[in-house]
Amino acid sequence: MKKIFIWILLIFWILLLLHADSVQAEDLEPTDVCVTASVLNGRAKPSKKSRVEAIFDNGDQLTAIGWSANHHWVEVRGGEPGTVWVWWEYVTERTDEFTVINDGKSKIKLRKEPYGTVTGYLKPNKELVIDRVIFGWGHSNKGWIELYYVTEED
Repeated sequence: MKKIFIWILLIFWILLLLHADSVQAEDLEPTDVCVTASVLNGRAKPSKKSRVEAIFDNGDQLTAIGWSANHHWVEVRGGEPGTVWVWWEYVTERTDEFTVINDGKSKIKLRKEPYGTVTGYLKPNKELVIDRVIFGWGHSNKGWIELYYVTEED
């Protein structure tokens, strides 16, 4: 009986830890973002199956306050509960395109998504046109790059 209780307790803690990791947010400085989708659902939790708490239209200005643990959801202020989660690909800090350059001596990683798999590199003295920004990451037709490591061209 004691062994069964220990196993149940262990399974409970594992499930609790898995759940906590899936909804834990990385808090960041509040950042103004613009909705780029024609319609964007704001959900109660960072999950496509979660209840829709708010609906935003293209061009709506929101304040982003954090990432989900997997960096696929952005927590924004709004909706009934005060904050909701939106899919990261449909918001941006900037709506203008701009050019950045790698003015360092090392190549810089390009990724499939922020914090994602490396898909290539931006070599020294090469430029990249950025069309979308979220929490310090810039998107280009070559992939995502951390803007900290590049310089914006004038």
